[in-house]
Amino acid sequence: MVRTSLPPQCGGPDVVGWKWSAVEHESQHGTTWGTYDLVGTWDGSRFTLTEPARLSPSGTREVPEGDFQAPDFTSPCRAAAGDRAAVDPSKAGAEDYERALRSAEEDKEFAGGWIDTEGGGTVLVMRFTRDLAGHERDIRKTWGGALCLTTAARSQAELRTVRERVVKAVPDLLGASIDVVGNAVSIRTYVATDELRRDMDRRFGAGVVRVHGWLRPAG
Repeated sequence: MVRTSLPPQCGGPDVVGWKWSAVEHESQHGTTWGTYDLVGTWDGSRFTLTEPARLSPSGTREVPEGDFQAPDFTSPCRAAAGDRAAVDPSKAGAEDYERALRSAEEDKEFAGGWIDTEGGGTVLVMRFTRDLAGHERDIRKTWGGALCLTTAARSQAELRTVRERVVKAVPDLLGASIDVVGNAVSIRTYVATDELRRDMDRRFGAGVVRVHGWLRPAG
């Protein structure tokens, strides 16, 4: 794992067969690093190279995310009935968004929120488990900009509980977060096995926990 800094702060499993002398790399203040594509075998704790390491084609310092795909924060209302138009543009700034979000987070039916700025506009997206009309009235007390309201199966409170249970149940997690777009808990492990996915579905329900692997099958 690599933290964004200069030089990077790194950690993770042992890579058997690794030689810095065999690859191009950068060095600074006693730290040596680079971004590479690796092919090898995984025994549950160590990664053993079976092919020479190659510099990542991107040529950047970005860390590969395995099979993880970033959420699409486009307003979901655009493909349906459309976003609700602004009613008071004077209440559509960053501070207004923060106030609306803080207020919504106190509601037990709140299921997530974000800002969509695609297309040059600013749309506040809010999700609740029920009663969208009632929540719209509350949101309009603090937010006057464009608005998208949609329903979700699980509240943020429910997903936080699931995340806490997953962290205790799954060893060697690399991360666990709430996916507000997918209305699910997203976890990262070294290898996303079918066995782990079935176990998460059995414990929490189909699709509630989405498992992503840092390592990907070669081929």
